[in-house]
Amino acid sequence: MENAGMDSYCCDLIMSRLIDSGRDVRYSIRAYEFVYLAFNVLEKKQTVARTYDFSAKEIVQTAVNTANAFYGSIAEFVLADMGIKTANDIGAIIFNLVDLNIFSKSEYDETMEFQALSEKPLFFGVKPKPLNIEKLKFFEDT
Repeated sequence: MENAGMDSYCCDLIMSRLIDSGRDVRYSIRAYEFVYLAFNVLEKKQTVARTYDFSAKEIVQTAVNTANAFYGSIAEFVLADMGIKTANDIGAIIFNLVDLNIFSKSEYDETMEFQALSEKPLFFGVKPKPLNIEKLKFFEDT
């Protein structure tokens, strides 16, 4: 998978401090890159006037929509292969990125928000789009 906008420094930091160290091996580097990409998609949707403090619901919905746009009918399986099966997984990745100072935390951020969203399946009520081969070319495994 290409870096999805995440620079090599961030990827190296995640690999060395989380994955290779064994601190958190639940998620692949692809999962971190995907959540980073989804967060960037959410940021770009916002107006200049708004501060970049997003709710868990906004982040999860954007991640689901981004996965659906890229992976279509296999989105749920692709994310599961990365280690992302619930909204709580997205929250854990976000908070790992906060711990590494890749993302910043607001005073209102709570893991409980993501846990509450995990009561429903991640793709609950989402109509799968057809698989988009052109977009997948940007996310091939290397």
